[in-house]
Amino acid sequence: MSVDILILGLGFTGEYIRDEAFRVNKTVAATTTTGRDSTIQWKFDPAAPETSYRVLPITSNIVITFPILDASYTSLILRNYLSTHSAVPAISVVLLGSTGVYSAPTGIVNRSGSILDSERVRGENGLLAMIEENGVPVYTAVLALAGLFDHVRRRPVDWVARVATSKEKLGNKGALNLVHGKDVGRAVVRLFDVLGGNIVSGERWVLSDLRLYDWWAIALGSEKEGGWVLELMSEKGVIVLPRDGLEKISRVIDAVETWVRLGITPEEK
Repeated sequence: MSVDILILGLGFTGEYIRDEAFRVNKTVAATTTTGRDSTIQWKFDPAAPETSYRVLPITSNIVITFPILDASYTSLILRNYLSTHSAVPAISVVLLGSTGVYSAPTGIVNRSGSILDSERVRGENGLLAMIEENGVPVYTAVLALAGLFDHVRRRPVDWVARVATSKEKLGNKGALNLVHGKDVGRAVVRLFDVLGGNIVSGERWVLSDLRLYDWWAIALGSEKEGGWVLELMSEKGVIVLPRDGLEKISRVIDAVETWVRLGITPEEK
């Protein structure tokens, strides 16, 4: 069996990637650890034999949705995959990451910003350094995502009670950068079309929906925290949300270049 896109790790983002691929008439296969919902039962294990990769279909496009925590693991995955799938002439790999790896707590953060060292970052860098495996050309990208949301399973209003446990903490909150799961799906599917062209291989890209979301505006929809918002607005002389000047006290993800290179715009909010 061969497919247009193979998703390693279905999960929240994987489901949106799958749905977008189906929407544009691409064939898709996905893995889960249990084989649920007609997926392939497969889990990355660095100690697993090469033969464990034979259950995966032939593809030239792989999305990895889980963190890679060692610089050698992506090479291991591709080496084992290509050793068991000799019909693949070239392969593109997109690894989903997080804008949380960038070090700046406030101000504008673009894809060239300073990055904190971590196991995850070293794993991403291991992928980005690859140009071939088993003699097969490899095209790579890391897509660092802003906060993932949708309107059912990951609603920002549901996060308020966890991040603002007091009126004082809510008062100190600035803005949030987000991206809807549907827009992640659209970006990833489009990325495979332009990887190696408009999107240069071997680089990290950031993705948000190009908006700033005021934590106060989000909290206004909560019963208890909404009352705090009204008190804070009265105390601070704020008459409308979102507040002015949020970019001065918040991190602002600059994802304009990513969307320009993809040739599409974010649609969900």
